[in-house]
Amino acid sequence: MGEIEEGRPVIKVVGKTAVGLLRVGGRVYAFDPFCPHSRWNLGASGRLVRNDGRLYIFCRGHGGLWCLDTGVGMVQGKKAPPLKLYKTWISGDTVYVDLDSQRVL
Repeated sequence: MGEIEEGRPVIKVVGKTAVGLLRVGGRVYAFDPFCPHSRWNLGASGRLVRNDGRLYIFCRGHGGLWCLDTGVGMVQGKKAPPLKLYKTWISGDTVYVDLDSQRVL
């Protein structure tokens, strides 16, 4: 978990799949690393945003914002395609990602 800087999205490869990871406190969020609206790299252009007690990832490409709990997103005030989210768990200093648990709400 030490490789994942607090509050800064990164992309790691899990098996053969690229996954975006974002650590906030003791939790790690895992998601499709490419913006579902325009495929921008959320590892490079993404930014953590806190609003109304929820956490979001913001894409600088077109101003998209996706909830890290639900995957629901908006781009310029309009509903956007959902962000794929994956379950994670931590054991010791290792973060595990369940690629079969893909959630799209």
